[in-house]
Amino acid sequence: IIFDYVKQQGLLTEGDMKPFREVLSNPLPVVFRVSVLEGVVPGYLKHQLTNWRTFLMSEEAQRPAEPEPTSDPMEPERPPEAIVTPIKLEPPRPLDWTPGERIWYFEDSRRAVRKLPALQRFKAFLERETNAGHIVRQEAVSMLPPLLLGVRAGHRVLDMCAAPGSKTTQLLEDIVSTAGDGEARMEVSGLVVANDVDKGRACLLAARVKKLLVPSVVVTTHGGQQLPFPDGFFDRVLCDAPCTGDGTVRKSPKLKWRSARGVPTACLQTELCLHSLRLTAVGGLTSYSTCSMNPVEDEAVVAEVLRRCGDSVEIVDTSDWFPEVTRRPGIPRWKVEDVDFPGVFYDSSEAVPEARRWRMPALCFHNGRSNKEGGHDLRRCWRLFPHLQNTGGFFIALLRKKAPLPPGSLDNIPAPPDVFGSEKAKLLQKERAAEAEEGAKKGAGAEDGEAVDLQDEAADTEDVEDRYVPLLQSEQGRAVWATISEFYDIDESFPTAQLLVRSKACCNINFVSRDVSRALETMEKEVTGRNAGAPESSVVSAGIRLFVSCSASSATAGVNTRIAGLAGAEVLAQYMQRNRLDVARNDLICLFKQQRHMAGELGDAMPTVAEKIGTVACSSTCVLVCSNTGTGRPICVPVYKGVSGNLSVLVKPANAVVIMEALEHGGDSV
Repeated sequence: IIFDYVKQQGLLTEGDMKPFREVLSNPLPVVFRVSVLEGVVPGYLKHQLTNWRTFLMSEEAQRPAEPEPTSDPMEPERPPEAIVTPIKLEPPRPLDWTPGERIWYFEDSRRAVRKLPALQRFKAFLERETNAGHIVRQEAVSMLPPLLLGVRAGHRVLDMCAAPGSKTTQLLEDIVSTAGDGEARMEVSGLVVANDVDKGRACLLAARVKKLLVPSVVVTTHGGQQLPFPDGFFDRVLCDAPCTGDGTVRKSPKLKWRSARGVPTACLQTELCLHSLRLTAVGGLTSYSTCSMNPVEDEAVVAEVLRRCGDSVEIVDTSDWFPEVTRRPGIPRWKVEDVDFPGVFYDSSEAVPEARRWRMPALCFHNGRSNKEGGHDLRRCWRLFPHLQNTGGFFIALLRKKAPLPPGSLDNIPAPPDVFGSEKAKLLQKERAAEAEEGAKKGAGAEDGEAVDLQDEAADTEDVEDRYVPLLQSEQGRAVWATISEFYDIDESFPTAQLLVRSKACCNINFVSRDVSRALETMEKEVTGRNAGAPESSVVSAGIRLFVSCSASSATAGVNTRIAGLAGAEVLAQYMQRNRLDVARNDLICLFKQQRHMAGELGDAMPTVAEKIGTVACSSTCVLVCSNTGTGRPICVPVYKGVSGNLSVLVKPANAVVIMEALEHGGDSV
């Protein structure tokens, strides 16, 4: 159906149609992005990937496993050459249109994975690093909108339809990686607000961004039209709008699709794109994108937005950007399928019978609006077809806001017509709800199937209805902080205004960046100033967890809380005077080799650590700081000392293994 539609619309030339048809029947390649936020890890991972690339090109790696010998006398003996015939592999390689070998590409052959033990080990390596958050599985073309936005430190960024979060993590990495040399990761300016209308997907999104250990992020759950921010608040807005998804057919071959489904979707997409521009600052950029090849969801939406906004918005000329990316320009004319009569298409809204035009909104048609030049030229949009560079289908328009939107530009957007009839719509909604529930059970992001560990996120999202409030706002919070700061001897310069809590017990304490703190205040003011009945602010998570609640038996200094993970340790290490121990790299490697160390074994394995840990009180948490990592940035590891003096490393095993291996390979020498 999709092939016939593309041909009928003339979206591709005759010479493109054969390779387009062929590529649709093949699975997508594996594409992943190396996180740049994990200290020694990125250099180590790139070193490992280079080694894997070399190895997978070798004859040894391409030799299939020998089949198990058979005891069946009736089965003929196979010649040796039939057993050891190599399977040629296309090894992983960095994409040539991304800087710094950040994004890697790998042709995934299911037959090769089944036959080659070496490839199975490589896939296991990728899975381990994905679960640890060190790499992100993501379709290649979906990485382009964040790259086109050119996000930098200091930018306030909105990801309006963010779940499952791959683009959000990319935006966060861009903010942190472009900070100045003297700007610590925990103090970097700028922020990302990641929003999704579905609360369940927003919780999955929160679980994903949590792995980056960055305090410059807020996850919210709102309709994109109702986000509680003032006009022009953001420097960059990414609107990756919900769509019919025909561009994902290689990933979802059983996709039920019809081009008329784009008609009601286009109404919602137009509304979301207009609100994205409303929230964009004058001079700022908005990226509108879909994983659809349907012009009704692509050029029609952009043309309607430009019609409503006039000269206040333009399509940015990106013709000389990323020349390595093969794409086609946007199209000026298209046909729209009747929502009630499959196979019937119209060139313009005037061609629709007058009595039924309410079912076919005029915004879906070009109606002569598309023959524009300059900033309103639809040919400035990007169309990315699957066969051009072995990707999914995608559409991107980069929009610049030149002036405030004209009055009334967001008014009277047509309501989406019910394409399928009420009963079919209910059935479709039920099917989608079941799919979402199944995805949540698997903990899988819809974009790339990454497994998300929700166990540690439960404490962050169980009380999502409660507002974040400053820790020191309540008497209980001030008492908790006084006890904690006295126990760890925390310097008075610590930015306590950036500590937030949700519960009255004040045991789970979050740390946010200054910009996130200000953004939350802005949201509260915006909600307070709205009319009665307007939706309240709903924040799923903010920043990073600094202290986490624990059982009374593990309590520190009478407070049922302990330092939470690598991020919490990194923030506190620069302010705490007590329970902060400097250790050598070899000691840290030895510590990571196992998660738990008995008190009697420390003296033999790590005498320096054993001597220093003796000054730490039992039933308390300390932070081990290793400055000699080879990256110019220390690693701070939280360790719990139990009643008997045993040590427990408070780092997830998957993360600990990779950090240990990276340290063993010498940090910057890899």
